[in-house]
Amino acid sequence: MRIIDYFNMFATALYFIAVILFFIKKPSFLNTPMKNTISPKWEKVFFILILGLGIFLRFYRLATLPEGLHQDEASNSYEGFAIANYGIDRNGYPYPIYPITFGSGGGNPLLIYTYALICKFVEPSVFSYRCIFATYGTLTVLLFYLFLKNILGNKTALIGMGMLALMPWHVVLSRWGLDSNNIPFWSILILLLFYYANSTKKTSYYIITSILCAVILYCYGSATFVMPFFVLFACSYNLWTKQISLQQLLYCALAFFIFALPIAIFYFINVFDLPAIVTSNFSFARFTGNHTNTTFLALDHTLPSALLDNLLHLLKMLTIGTVDELWNYVPGYFTLYHFTFPVTFVGIFVGFKDVIKDLKKRVYNHHSLMCCMFLGAFIMALFMSQNINRMVFIWLPLIYFLVLGFYTLGNYSRYIFALLILLFGLGSISFAKDYFTEYGPMSNFLFMKGYGDAVAYAEEIHEEGTIIYSTYENLASPFLTVLLYTRTSPFDYIETAVYKDEDAEFKIATSFTHYVLGLPEDITNEKYYENVIIIANSEQERFKDLPYSQTTFGNFTVLEYTDK
Repeated sequence: MRIIDYFNMFATALYFIAVILFFIKKPSFLNTPMKNTISPKWEKVFFILILGLGIFLRFYRLATLPEGLHQDEASNSYEGFAIANYGIDRNGYPYPIYPITFGSGGGNPLLIYTYALICKFVEPSVFSYRCIFATYGTLTVLLFYLFLKNILGNKTALIGMGMLALMPWHVVLSRWGLDSNNIPFWSILILLLFYYANSTKKTSYYIITSILCAVILYCYGSATFVMPFFVLFACSYNLWTKQISLQQLLYCALAFFIFALPIAIFYFINVFDLPAIVTSNFSFARFTGNHTNTTFLALDHTLPSALLDNLLHLLKMLTIGTVDELWNYVPGYFTLYHFTFPVTFVGIFVGFKDVIKDLKKRVYNHHSLMCCMFLGAFIMALFMSQNINRMVFIWLPLIYFLVLGFYTLGNYSRYIFALLILLFGLGSISFAKDYFTEYGPMSNFLFMKGYGDAVAYAEEIHEEGTIIYSTYENLASPFLTVLLYTRTSPFDYIETAVYKDEDAEFKIATSFTHYVLGLPEDITNEKYYENVIIIANSEQERFKDLPYSQTTFGNFTVLEYTDK
């Protein structure tokens, strides 16, 4: 066991003791509430320090940690590049409303078009792509502070801002470009504007909020499930508490309908197996594969037992954490630190208790926004194959409830609050150290370290009429990295691409233009000498006595024939 594992057990025990003391209200000498305000001068100082720390954690070594490029990063980057420079995606659709990427979805239209705009001004690169997410992450920290300040006061807002800035889930999420990783920004923006709408009751704020609720549908597949629940719960609550009028709600519904109509048409075409709509200026694509069967539970006799399994797995994820892909978390820290869940559950208890209590009186409670978002995400998690990125909507509400739990315990005892904050700080220091020293080596195989540079070098040295052969060892969908690093025209790709299976859930190319992905069994035969070969470093021994020069890039090596 590592030191962090012992620390997690110790800190969890103290967090549990703090929660127990809160509920039994003893001993009395601990009952010394903290002050919930801070002077404007110190608020400004701490705000700048926390924001600076958040920026540092999200931008420092952004292009090289994690080192390499994940297949989904390469996919979205290439789609943005192709649309910006050629007006079509890699499936041949001109300016698609929803790029189908692998054939069964997985793209993020808002992200892809954002990157297409960036590609109009700069060359595609790891930094220019990930910079989108680091920026979104920094803005999320800022907006979370504003949201908390309005509801829990400036001191608690600074504490919550610091927690989000240091939270393992959000640091990891902000430093690489998975499709789902911009959801927290759009979520907190919607919640903040919803708060302002509820506070002012201005129709314009409600309409802007409804438009954003439609816009987020273009971000990630989970949004099409979670957001309808959120909108249903939040609007029903607002109507019941007389926060919004029926006329305002109708205006919002119209605004939502207008901005959600394009993606609704896209789903309508695919659900009812209608022909794609293709014009020179936009297109509604057709999926070539079905991704839902491996994402959601089957609606058959297995559903009850599967729901129970999902509930138990979800409870485990929300407490001690579970094993997930390394691109989603750092071992020993999980998402919200292993030891924080007792206080998070206090926040959940207090938040829902206050909302239900006020609901009976038909009085509006600002905790309702996070409660509605949490419920929508919780319901979705019950019906899907769970992992951290698919459950992206649930983590921000959980951090809010963690902050609310700290706020509640702080109002009981400033001594307990100080102890819990100290433990959180120590955990954060340990996380930052491990992330910037240990996480890179343990995860670089997932990001195919050096493969893109190897491809670029192979492209540079290969001669016209020859083939570049690439290994498949320690690689995932390498054709995407090749497309991006060679800046291949999507027209050339579409004309020459050969797929493993045209009807597969994920369409994977095995060759295109002058690339063959996957080494032939007889690759050491002299008939391949005139070609360039990319291998994994683990395969070097196989080519040791052959007439090749070897140039290594990270985990991969380029072989060039030396006796020309």
